[in-house]
Amino acid sequence: MLQAASTLTIIFVGLIAHVQLPNTTLSTAVLPDDHEHRAVLTFQRADATGILLPEWCAQFQPVCRVPLTNTHVKISGLPRVKADLSAVEELIPPLTAVATCKYIKSAVVRREPTPDLTAFVDYSGGSLAPRTYFKKMGMIIDLPGWDVPRCLACEIEYKVTLLDDAATVTLIHDNVERQLVFRSGSELTVSNNYRDANTAATSVLPPMLSYFELFEDTCQIPSVAADGRCQRSAVCDIPELPGPSSTQTRFP
Repeated sequence: MLQAASTLTIIFVGLIAHVQLPNTTLSTAVLPDDHEHRAVLTFQRADATGILLPEWCAQFQPVCRVPLTNTHVKISGLPRVKADLSAVEELIPPLTAVATCKYIKSAVVRREPTPDLTAFVDYSGGSLAPRTYFKKMGMIIDLPGWDVPRCLACEIEYKVTLLDDAATVTLIHDNVERQLVFRSGSELTVSNNYRDANTAATSVLPPMLSYFELFEDTCQIPSVAADGRCQRSAVCDIPELPGPSSTQTRFP
């Protein structure tokens, strides 16, 4: 009988840019800090082992929440090939098309947290696919191909076949490394959502502006608008204000 492959799933949701790092097969999910969102890693306590679990898991609660502020996350045991983004190319806008800037900051390449880029989550191999969509369709005005309403991915699912029977997640914060080991079949969530519904409702600046912090050069500001209701059945249940402009992006 064939043994089932060992897998790991990560659900990305919120203000996140997926960056293919230059001259490597490695990608990193960049979580900007606009002081209105909160970066968090969430998982089921039963899926993980590690001496620091009590620090992140409330007693008798099944779900653990790890703050990712100023944190670089590495995952061992992944294939050293580029992740397949073909399933999300038409659902999350490329920063090279949205913005006029071109040069990624060295802090992104080195995955060094800054006041504006609070966390990095490295991954390789596997594939990204949409899990849910925003309730409203979005469009990027004056950008050919994106200037008509379309459903935009809300939650992005990354699934990868592990090289071993488990995955070791290393969290580097202030040069201190902490590790968690996840069994095969585990599902983690990396979120960078609004801190609360009131924050979303009173937000003034479009979250997409935070993505420009990834670049050395100055970017032209895009105009993003919501138009119509997405007719797909799988929709996400997170604050959407000020609209799908807070969708995930990719580079290049």
